[in-house]
Amino acid sequence: MESGFPPPQIDTSRPHPARLYNYYLGGKDNYPVDREAAAVLLRTLPEAREIARQNRLFMQRVVRHLVTEAGVRQIIDIGTGIPAAGNVHEVAHEIVSFRDALAPGSYLALSHGTADFHVPGDVGLATTVYSKATAPLVVRDHQRVTAMFSGWDLIEPGVVQVPLWRPDRPASIPRDLAKIGIYGGVGRLGHQQRS
Repeated sequence: MESGFPPPQIDTSRPHPARLYNYYLGGKDNYPVDREAAAVLLRTLPEAREIARQNRLFMQRVVRHLVTEAGVRQIIDIGTGIPAAGNVHEVAHEIVSFRDALAPGSYLALSHGTADFHVPGDVGLATTVYSKATAPLVVRDHQRVTAMFSGWDLIEPGVVQVPLWRPDRPASIPRDLAKIGIYGGVGRLGHQQRS
């Protein structure tokens, strides 16, 4: 039985988005290079920790909704995750058309960073920090994030800032919502959408 990755298989010379995310959430699965990059980013965008926290809460609300209200019993999480050989997202790229591989009635939940609420220079710094990481930071505006749901029926409330997607209670919405630069939404694949 293997007990994790041998150190040579983990690139600790460059920050990794999953480890940065882990650091923002207060986790311990990160390295000095990740903490240094996060410190640079947090000096300009201290809300990065709250953005990560709100994204995590969004994911939890989506999963609860899909399991308890929509009856979903199988969930595939495609994301950067903590690095591992054969990640789900690497395998998913081998599928010619991911949507066509899904059964009608399947759901797509996604969240995506945006610059819609931030000063361009601040976003520029964030993209510079991530340009030195193992994967770049790509931000999209509301229209481009919504376009990712093409062929899916959006469920209410549509594509919104993640704290606004079916909040547990109004008090859970951050006071300074404008600093939460991340959209999220959930779509359902109907019978007629499959090609």
